[in-house]
Amino acid sequence: TAYGATAFCDGGSVILDAGLFDSYLWSTGETTQSIVATDDADYTVIVSLADGCTNAATLSVTVYAAPEPIINGGNSFCSGSFLMLATGSFPYYSWSNGTTNETISVTDSGMYSVSVYDANGCMGTASHTVSVNANPVPEITGGNSFCANSFLVMNVGSYLHYLWSTNATIDTITVAAAGDYTITVTNGNGCTGTASQTVVVNANPNPAITANGATTFCSGDSVTLDAGTYSSYLWSNNATAQSVAITSSGSYSVTVTNGNGCTGITSQTVTVNANPSTTITGVNSFCYGGSATLDGGSGYAHYLWNTASTSESITVTSGGTYTVTVTALNGCTGIASKTITENTNLILVITGTNAFCSGNSTTL
Repeated sequence: TAYGATAFCDGGSVILDAGLFDSYLWSTGETTQSIVATDDADYTVIVSLADGCTNAATLSVTVYAAPEPIINGGNSFCSGSFLMLATGSFPYYSWSNGTTNETISVTDSGMYSVSVYDANGCMGTASHTVSVNANPVPEITGGNSFCANSFLVMNVGSYLHYLWSTNATIDTITVAAAGDYTITVTNGNGCTGTASQTVVVNANPNPAITANGATTFCSGDSVTLDAGTYSSYLWSNNATAQSVAITSSGSYSVTVTNGNGCTGITSQTVTVNANPSTTITGVNSFCYGGSATLDGGSGYAHYLWNTASTSESITVTSGGTYTVTVTALNGCTGIASKTITENTNLILVITGTNAFCSGNSTTL
């Protein structure tokens, strides 16, 4: 007699009882009236009475193997996503998260287990550990602005794969236009992250030099050139101030830098005319009662002597220093001086007798 089902799942058992006799011998070697059967087998018992009579009986026990589910679907996923876990086809499922479907969707790290039951009612279990991988957080470096006619190099760091909004697939790109630039990176776990950068193109300054006077002038004068208001300056003569005083001819350029670090350049030509170099010609001295003609040089537009004469040459009748200021056609002036000596005439005295007798003589 079986006290329970003779077909059960692995791990179960059934009590087999041979009834009341004097002795017992089971096929398992046991000699008790009843035994506990746990294996899939035919169980035979030989019973004996005191008179030596025997008989035998056999009972088959069936043990069903427990199902062995395997959880499929991977063991990791990226943050913000999910993972589908499945364990194959069984009549009934019981997951650790309370789900009773064949497939579950998980969004958190952890260990997920499932109990399945087959058609025989046998149960099998499986467990699966799932981890959530963090998404990369890329950062674009290289700045967000550059000057017109230049470019900007942007870098996003080291990852496995890259895809820029420009379709570039490298870590570094060079941009030459304003706009919004986006990068999607993929790390070794296959997780992705996105970063964006708005790039601005700053205009270069357009400086203009102003002069506080004429940029063509005579030697000895000067002009101040002013580049306007900016953050910094570098003139071609190495000056670094906003304005410079110029005293010699040349082309003067200045590179200015504005608050965005952008530069512009402009230049101004300055012409410095040489002053005329004249010499007064004429004698250096004359005798009392005489005169001297002094000439200030030819080819000048204007003359002014210290005698108030405005002619090229003057005649002087007394000694002294004579100065002439000449003006060239370009308006530049030069000055020359000459000292004239007026010599005193000789005072002669004739010596000798004032009278002598006829026939004599005198020496004067």
